[in-house]
Amino acid sequence: MNWKTRLIQIRTSTIQYTGWILFFYAITHLLNHALGILGLGPLEQGRLIFIGFWRFGVLEWLVISSAVLHFLMVLHKLFFKKTFRGLHRAEWIQIILGFLIAVTLTHHIMETKIASELFDVTDSYTYYLYWSPGYSIWIFISTLIIIWWHGTIGMRYFLQQKSWYSQWSVWLSGLAVGLPILAIAGIVNAQQEVDRLAQMLQIQSNPQGVDLYQWEESWTYTFTGLYVLFVLIFFAIRKVLWYLNKRHRGIDVKYLEGTVVKMMPGASLLEASLQARIPHAHVCGGRGRCSTCRVEIITGMEHLPPPSPAESELLARIRGSHSMRLACQTRPHKSVTVHPLLLPNVSLNQSLWDKKNYSGTDCDVAILFADLRGFTSMSENKLPYDVVFVLNQYFQFMGHAVESQGGRIDKFIGDAIMAVFGHDCPLAVACQQSIAAARSMRLQLDRLNNQLKDELSVPLSMGFGIHCGRVIIGEMGYKDSFNLVAIGDATNTASRLEGLTKEYACELIISEDAAHQSGILVNNLERHEREIRGRQKSMAFYVVKEVKSLQNMTNLQEVSGKTG
Repeated sequence: MNWKTRLIQIRTSTIQYTGWILFFYAITHLLNHALGILGLGPLEQGRLIFIGFWRFGVLEWLVISSAVLHFLMVLHKLFFKKTFRGLHRAEWIQIILGFLIAVTLTHHIMETKIASELFDVTDSYTYYLYWSPGYSIWIFISTLIIIWWHGTIGMRYFLQQKSWYSQWSVWLSGLAVGLPILAIAGIVNAQQEVDRLAQMLQIQSNPQGVDLYQWEESWTYTFTGLYVLFVLIFFAIRKVLWYLNKRHRGIDVKYLEGTVVKMMPGASLLEASLQARIPHAHVCGGRGRCSTCRVEIITGMEHLPPPSPAESELLARIRGSHSMRLACQTRPHKSVTVHPLLLPNVSLNQSLWDKKNYSGTDCDVAILFADLRGFTSMSENKLPYDVVFVLNQYFQFMGHAVESQGGRIDKFIGDAIMAVFGHDCPLAVACQQSIAAARSMRLQLDRLNNQLKDELSVPLSMGFGIHCGRVIIGEMGYKDSFNLVAIGDATNTASRLEGLTKEYACELIISEDAAHQSGILVNNLERHEREIRGRQKSMAFYVVKEVKSLQNMTNLQEVSGKTG
């Protein structure tokens, strides 16, 4: 590993770790603000705890050094970033908010920490809300929103690739929205209480003969002007150096279809593609947290630095060949020929908030396969339009039964149905939902049989298979025909279990894993163990003769009662 690659790894780790520290600081600060909902007294008591913790010598310097290092490392990353093309909308928002933080935060720091150190004032909430001019509270609220928005974007980029994120995303999103709202409500309520008590408070607005308002305003304007000038000079120097490097130095990146791009030394293969406006999949934003930017190195493997441990681990996870590399992590020294392995189905401007469905996430879910029996023989004597009408009624009934139990129809295969449960809840709940959905679907079939009783010589029946496990959920397809689907061993196994219902003359076969996760009572069920086609090891499962009997075998009343 060369020193440039090592430096990039150190920079990435520094940004990440300092970001966590600052985000935790922001969380505790917002929680303190939220106490203002209870009144000025609890707000001030919470401040004493907050100050006692964060202004303890080591921790205070930890926050200050984290803020400085975070800012400097981001500047370093932006300065040496070869192109800004291909950034997601949320990344642009995060960068802009990051530069705004220094401007808005200066006003608040001047009125609190600096004033406390220089003029020996107690920077309490009461002091701040009373002494500050009326518009300061709006600057304060704006600063709160900017910092929190900037931090949550970064945290979401980090967390969304975790396998457990999909199960907790709704709760985390609720906290991300709810916490700043509570903090703002606390500050506004405290401001109103201070206004009511203003005549009773004895706070010096001009301690030691110093006009704090004029002093703070003067220094804030001076800093803001210098800061804006610094940012302009920063990007101007970056642009000049970029132009000089591009003009006098370059590395050829050849694509298998014939395109040749001259990239700047130190740039990644992904940056080379984006700089030349060549669409290149990179759903994690080029952070090395997915494998969608992977390329096959056709020639020039010897001109590449070895993969980092993180890249090697990710490539091993997808069983990549020795010639496969992540384009976002690979910075060639000399000319190479590459071939992107995935089609750029995702728009380069796809925002972070819409990205999850495209990128694919792995999560633990419950899979239900259901197949309609007897329909083929019944449809032989029906007109095609009648067959379509009956099938649409069947799909409508079954779809309602699945959705009412918290599931989602993954696909229709003829008259068979595959449903997924657990993309937004724990696995145990997902397994309960899948069993409740099977029972609800069986009850809906009775309803359909009743409607068609004059046309059916034998009532329609169904077979169900339920299994649980890890799958990949993502949008897949071609051109305009994209659907959110689940792929994995669990889906194949659930289908195989459903196929065994004919052999065992039953309505449902549920795997032992899914049964135990759901908490279903299995004492009175037949247990079998055998090899399942497509699996290397035998598996255990339970046979349920009648799905409707599950109502009395487990505590599913609350779940299945929605459609029962």
